[in-house]
Amino acid sequence: KIVDVFGAETMDVLENTPEEVLKIKGVGKKKLMSLVEGLKEHKYMQEIIEFFSSYDVSTNMVMKIYKKYGGDAVKLVKENPYRLCYDIDGFGFKKADEVALKMGTDRYGEERIKACVNYCLAEAGEDGHTFLKSIDLSKTAGELMEIDSSYVLGSLENFIGSGDIIREGQDSIFSKQLYYAEKNVFLKSYAFLLA
Repeated sequence: KIVDVFGAETMDVLENTPEEVLKIKGVGKKKLMSLVEGLKEHKYMQEIIEFFSSYDVSTNMVMKIYKKYGGDAVKLVKENPYRLCYDIDGFGFKKADEVALKMGTDRYGEERIKACVNYCLAEAGEDGHTFLKSIDLSKTAGELMEIDSSYVLGSLENFIGSGDIIREGQDSIFSKQLYYAEKNVFLKSYAFLLA
């Protein structure tokens, strides 16, 4: 019925003046709202699929990204493509880095190095390690990014200085999250022993 009335202008009417559709007999507000919402979702999905297909992201992964970020997926990933390796299950650093590099991220830039360092620390945490030695961290991150580890080592001081990561003692590098979690466990254990 809608297409019969509006013809080639149907999509334009639904997107810009959907109230016009209410003039058609048999189309109520509830049905119209459902139709408009469905079209919005379809439009977001189409935009997201087109965007990620240029970065060789599988349809299955695109669906996960859409479920997590909704209609803001493209905007959020353009702002920080590395969020994919933290937020999307099965989307590792290598794939997020591939997307970021195709988007123009500097190979030796601090944004890239910081994302890789945080990823390495998070992965170490998953393996039960709350910290890494800076030499091991820079070697692992350098290999993952396929750059010399000296770039990573040089950037660690900046990350420590800005509070993005924490150095304890001479050479133990923690993510902020794991550092405070471990410190909290220690304080609770110590308080328990004193009680």
